[in-house]
Amino acid sequence: MAIAAAALTSSRVQLPVLPASLANLPKPVSVTKIQKPSRYYFSSSASAASSLLVFRRRIRQRAQRGLESPHLPPPEAPVGLAQIHWDEYSSHLLLAVALTCTCGLLASMTSSLLLAGVAGAIAVPIVIFQHDVRHLHHKNDTLEEHLSDILVVLTGTCYGILPWSGVHVKHHAFTGNYHGAVLAESLSEHGSTGDLDDLAGPLRHGNPFGITRGNPILRAIVAASCIFLTMSLFQCMFVLQSLVGPFQNQLSESKRSLVIWKGALLTFAHDCVALLMLGPMGYMMYSIGMSACLTLLTAPVHHAHGVEDNVKGGFYAQQIAGTANIADHDSPLINYFMMGNDYHIEHHLWPRVPGTKKAHLAPYAKAYCAEHGLEYREVSLVDAWKQWALEVWTLAGRPYQSNAYGIQLSCNLSL
Repeated sequence: MAIAAAALTSSRVQLPVLPASLANLPKPVSVTKIQKPSRYYFSSSASAASSLLVFRRRIRQRAQRGLESPHLPPPEAPVGLAQIHWDEYSSHLLLAVALTCTCGLLASMTSSLLLAGVAGAIAVPIVIFQHDVRHLHHKNDTLEEHLSDILVVLTGTCYGILPWSGVHVKHHAFTGNYHGAVLAESLSEHGSTGDLDDLAGPLRHGNPFGITRGNPILRAIVAASCIFLTMSLFQCMFVLQSLVGPFQNQLSESKRSLVIWKGALLTFAHDCVALLMLGPMGYMMYSIGMSACLTLLTAPVHHAHGVEDNVKGGFYAQQIAGTANIADHDSPLINYFMMGNDYHIEHHLWPRVPGTKKAHLAPYAKAYCAEHGLEYREVSLVDAWKQWALEVWTLAGRPYQSNAYGIQLSCNLSL
């Protein structure tokens, strides 16, 4: 798999990087190395250089005028970037589907739980594709959306079905503003304004098991259990929310009832195929493998400690403070599994730009951070997971407080 994935990075482009300091901005650079049809990116290298020049000129003018606009949004993505095309993902998807089906068939023939887990892990690029499609399309009338729906039979992850869509919108609206919403008593009170995508969610309010806080072994068990719980439930929660969707009155009576029923039927088909091929235990390992692999890669691109309410600098400052990029962009495995979403700062600043094009926004994101004095964080997977482990360990030693995160945020965001 690593060899096949490495082939996908052979044409990777080395993009221009703006310096951390804006004192001596270089001349605009060319992007003639981009080996893609022009409609996908910039109309020409000249227009790309012009876009960067305008952005740099805007930075200088603001600095000269002494203006400070904390809520100023980043520059709009160049024309053509906010479009998703099947052929940009085709090599990844074909490889992921082939490997997933192969491992799944081998797991079925050998009754191997390990192979079933590997099959789930290998399917992560398919889930990433579904995620990117949902960020751009909501009308269910494009080739990419239909393809995403068909792939639900393989993954069981039907994007766009409530409550997932609400959870993900909150994640982008209140990035890093954790409320410990998985098991917290205040879920109903603060769930509408917090980031629910939190690896440490069950312990974000502290450890409710008092006897375990003072014992290092018991404390470690609680911390490990928290991580295992949140890492293993991703795919399972997708399946459950799709299956129960039609039976929730507020959903079945909405205008999206057809979408909800479609998600339920596709998910039911996925369950039937997976259980028939892998059996109950094999399917459980498939689900855990997919969930764990995805979490291993996505948790590091989010701040372990979270960000405080009302971050100085406003909404976009919070997006940057709560996210990070994976430093090893050229890794074949990162490229295979993440498909450009390792540029996660760019994803939160420009959520409607597909992952395959996120790298082209890195110069804009770096210049935006430099302009506003924000940290453009790039982390390794090992360092990021050390931060998460330390955070969960710290939370496991704290007394439980049900209202520890009672302050709410507010912002204007249209997703």
